[in-house]
Amino acid sequence: MHKSLFDPIDIYCERIGSAFWDEPLNAISNISFIIAAWFAWYLAQGKTDKVACEVKLLAALIAMIGLGSFLFHTLAVRWSMYADVIPISLYQGTFLYFYLRNISKLSHVVVTIILLLFLWMHLNVGLVPIPSLNGSIVYVPTLLFLWGIGYYHLNSKKHSAWGLLVASSLLTISLVFRSIDFNVCESLSIGTHSLWHLLNGLVLYLTVSSYVLNRPNKNKS
Repeated sequence: MHKSLFDPIDIYCERIGSAFWDEPLNAISNISFIIAAWFAWYLAQGKTDKVACEVKLLAALIAMIGLGSFLFHTLAVRWSMYADVIPISLYQGTFLYFYLRNISKLSHVVVTIILLLFLWMHLNVGLVPIPSLNGSIVYVPTLLFLWGIGYYHLNSKKHSAWGLLVASSLLTISLVFRSIDFNVCESLSIGTHSLWHLLNGLVLYLTVSSYVLNRPNKNKS
């Protein structure tokens, strides 16, 4: 059956109808991403043009995540779902590339292989049928990669060595909240998806902060 970009989507506990404000907490909690984007943008102050552009790009993508998620949780149609997931994917790929190239100092070839592996995992893990996780299975590659980078970050004695492991821990907790959203509906009508948003704003800021603190502030990579 042909799927229209304007088909309604109802996949969260809090939504009880098709009105704009039928997911108020899920919508408003996206302020977490806007706050994270503002603080991330501020980290670009005093950096060289190249580094500042990298940081501002990451900050802008975080803001786009917040805006896209807001659209999805208010309009709740298929095109707004894409507005939600595309910025998330762009941020993941951009951060992974920046970190592997500029912090880990890996070659373009190795970075390309890792990015292709990440993309392959991301595209295929979503095919695993685990309805009880409420779609959270698609974030498993992100979680695994972030834990891996976090371990490398700590083991290499980087600045803010625990920053990415803290982000990994918060992402793990937030994924639990995302996964149980429908399961708690009977006892908690507002669900738990808003907690996923609130925690992930902090997760994204910690990733940018850890990157900036370890990015050489010079024009040559």
